[in-house]
Amino acid sequence: MKHLYPYLFLCLTALLFSCEDESETTFLDQDEQKSGILPFLSECTPDDKASPYFVSGDFDGVPIHLATTHGNLYPSHDTTFNAQYYDTSIGLDNVYLIRRNNENSIQIAFYFINTRMPAKALPYVLPHTNLDYCENVQIELLDLKKVGTAPQGSLQDNFSYWGYSGNNSIQVTVTDFTDNTVTGTFEGYLKSNTGTTIRVKNGRFRIKTVVVNRNSTTTSTAYQQLYNTFQKLQPAIL
Repeated sequence: MKHLYPYLFLCLTALLFSCEDESETTFLDQDEQKSGILPFLSECTPDDKASPYFVSGDFDGVPIHLATTHGNLYPSHDTTFNAQYYDTSIGLDNVYLIRRNNENSIQIAFYFINTRMPAKALPYVLPHTNLDYCENVQIELLDLKKVGTAPQGSLQDNFSYWGYSGNNSIQVTVTDFTDNTVTGTFEGYLKSNTGTTIRVKNGRFRIKTVVVNRNSTTTSTAYQQLYNTFQKLQPAIL
């Protein structure tokens, strides 16, 4: 459980702020904003491409390939954070995807919120017109070597880079959803609270998930932990 709570915060943040203002955000071109490449990108060693499950793309022109979960160190990465969550009693219909690189310096996560993805016609593109309530996807890129140098989510947080379909900073397309494996593409901009922006091109992902259905007779331990923690924190953070 000790490794679960930092990532629970991320999931709860995604849930609580997924219905914020969806006005379009304008981003500066990289050359206008800063020179050079961020060290955690330029120094990243891409994972071996043998794994069928991965997230890849060109981040500020640097090819990054993440194909590791480090599930041996963090078991929740293979369950809680690569999973589909359904619970009609609280309106939960989310899909979470996560990948790291083998050297444990970069992590990327996708949070699909209220997408009802299994029922969607493919290709399924976010953003799109006539969205359902709170229907969106958020992408978070973490510079893991800097995590903890400032409170996450604070104005000094220079290690978390977010993109949000609600403000058109990213576009994510799901092209296949067979055997609970989510496949697709993504592009756009990820931005930190300190104002640094990373441009993403040629993004691709293919990740196997587990299904956690609160309404079924079998409830996973991972879901129960997530749900119980949210219930305890909800009065304090809303």
